[in-house]
Amino acid sequence: MTTGEDLGIQLLGRQDNLTVSVWFDGTGNHLVNYIELGSGASLDGENVQALIDAMSVFGVGDVIADTIDRNSDAFSNVQTVIAANWQN
Repeated sequence: MTTGEDLGIQLLGRQDNLTVSVWFDGTGNHLVNYIELGSGASLDGENVQALIDAMSVFGVGDVIADTIDRNSDAFSNVQTVIAANWQN
């Protein structure tokens, strides 16, 4: 979820979250090249926008409360985008 220039990241089904301050530079461009997890999986900065776009079909409240219908076509589409964009 985005708030102004910041990017909030939350793992579905978990309370884990983080905020990347000043993710956006005000022109729609991102300022971080990639995100890397402790597991070594990484996400290129350009691919983050693909995930933001895919997740935008869900309401912020649904994401925060984790009430997304995991049997919906929208959720299936998000899973496809996630698989295509995360690199191991």
